[in-house]
Amino acid sequence: MYVHVFIVRRLLLLAIGLFLYKRPPLQLVAINAMNIAVIIYLGLFNPLKGRLEKRMDLFNESMVALVTYHLFMFTDALPDKAAQYLIGWSFVANLTAMLAVNAYFVGKNTIRRTYLLGLQNWRIREHKKALKARAAKMETTPYSEIPQEKLVEMFKERLAKKKEEEQLFRIRLEKNGFKRQATKEQIKQAKKKVKDSLAPIREIPEEEERLDFLDMYTQAYLVSPT
Repeated sequence: MYVHVFIVRRLLLLAIGLFLYKRPPLQLVAINAMNIAVIIYLGLFNPLKGRLEKRMDLFNESMVALVTYHLFMFTDALPDKAAQYLIGWSFVANLTAMLAVNAYFVGKNTIRRTYLLGLQNWRIREHKKALKARAAKMETTPYSEIPQEKLVEMFKERLAKKKEEEQLFRIRLEKNGFKRQATKEQIKQAKKKVKDSLAPIREIPEEEERLDFLDMYTQAYLVSPT
């Protein structure tokens, strides 16, 4: 609904400029009436979801209406040129305030998104480094040198993780419309397609780790809609 109001408002603004160009006072009245109507619409229907978006839109509409009110003073309604000069400074001050507030929030959101994107990339790199370090450690440390208690603990953790992944996999299958587990032929075909397209698993030195990655991406392939 808000998109339609936005488009209609731009079309009306274009029509006012095209058909009322010989009557500037009517242009000002029409533009102010349109601004007031939009402010009333925003206040009554709340078409925007975020609180900041609502406040910024109401602020911008109010400032546009205030700036438009100044234009009445630049007509023959106020013949005093000195008063028009002072009102011009008020016009510039209000317009500058509106631009400054918008520039502040746009810059703040840009910096925040850039920071979060950089943080995400840094965490991904650190995770990849940890995986490589873990794979290198498993490759250099034979199972015969690992204590029996540690092996039992590793086995229990892997078994619990596998059961949890299988349970989550079944839930995702049911959510995506699968009432039963995929057949062996479907799993075989999925593994073949995933194996052909998943180049990073070839970089993992440990065979068992490669199989874990292959199973994980195969499950994701089966659950994802085709």
